[in-house]
Amino acid sequence: MPDIRILLVIAVAVIGFPLFTVLFFGHFYRREVRIKTLSSKSVEGVVVGYKRTQIVAAPIVEYRVDGQTYRNSLKYY
Repeated sequence: MPDIRILLVIAVAVIGFPLFTVLFFGHFYRREVRIKTLSSKSVEGVVVGYKRTQIVAAPIVEYRVDGQTYRNSLKYY
């Protein structure tokens, strides 16, 4: 009887752990692909400075959309 328990634990370790890993990381991969697929527009900007009010110096990006100039800085949480 103890041999069956040992084989069961080994089977769970050999099959269960890789399956869990694939499902766990596959979820986040599919999420990123979905976000990228659903994104319909993109814009390129130029770093014009850095916001130093946070622990990390966040870049301030300037970009143009339909002739209007915008400035935005990244936000780290």
